[in-house]
Amino acid sequence: YFKRRPHLDAWQISDAFAPAIMVGACVGRMGCFMAGCCHGAPTESAVGILFHRLTSPVHPTQLYDSFIAGVLGAGLLWRFHRRRFKGENIALLLIFYPVLRATTEAFRGDAERGSFGPLSTSQMLSIPLLLIGIYLYATRANKPSAAVQARPSPDPSTP
Repeated sequence: YFKRRPHLDAWQISDAFAPAIMVGACVGRMGCFMAGCCHGAPTESAVGILFHRLTSPVHPTQLYDSFIAGVLGAGLLWRFHRRRFKGENIALLLIFYPVLRATTEAFRGDAERGSFGPLSTSQMLSIPLLLIGIYLYATRANKPSAAVQARPSPDPSTP
C-alpha cells in the first residue's frame, strides 16, 4: 500500500494507529466479557465472576486484557507527540502488549485458547511480536532519518 503511495509516511501512520489498535482490543475484550468467552481459570478470590455456563467463579481475564489494552492505548496516545523517532509508538505497542497479554494468559482457563506445549496460542504468538517490536525499536531509534520533527512553538506575538 505504502510503496504505491510514497507521499504517505508509513511510520507516522502506524504510530498514529497504534493507540486506536489498543482501543479496538479494549472494546473487543469487553465483548468477550459480555459473551462469557475467553474466561479465566476457576478462582475463589474476590475478583471471581460466575458466568451462566460455568459452575464456579473464574478470573475475568477479559477485563484484565481490556484494562491493559485501554491503559496501553492511552499511554501511546499520550506519547504520540513525545516520540523521539517515527515508528516508536508501533514498536512500543509490539513490545508491551505481547508481554502484558502473555501475563494475563497465565490466568486463562477456557479450552478455546489452544496450546503449544506449556504455552497458550497467545503466548506463542507473543514471542515473535515481542522480537519484532524490539528489532523495530533498536533499528528505528538509531536511524537519523527517523527523527520526529519538532513542532514549531506558537508565536506569542500572534493572537
